[in-house]
Amino acid sequence: NRDGFTDILLVGNNYSNSVFWGPMDAMNGLLMLGDGKGNFNYLNYNQTGFFVPGEGRSLVNLKLADGNELIIASQNQDSLRVFEWKFTR
Repeated sequence: NRDGFTDILLVGNNYSNSVFWGPMDAMNGLLMLGDGKGNFNYLNYNQTGFFVPGEGRSLVNLKLADGNELIIASQNQDSLRVFEWKFTR
């Protein structure tokens, strides 16, 4: 969020079949904002709009000419999800 503190953006889920555990599919994307003291505050997708319900594999951050950023999330055997992070100047 450009406050100078480290933030964490995550995707997840694992749909591989395990006889014992089964699929692990409770992660729909997660943003955690750092406070600069080693603590992080969780924001859910209703607050951020960041929602990746599939089997998330990777994230790519592209900086745009206007200062905003695109976050592209890949999902295994599914479509890409694209999010625009808009920042005020």
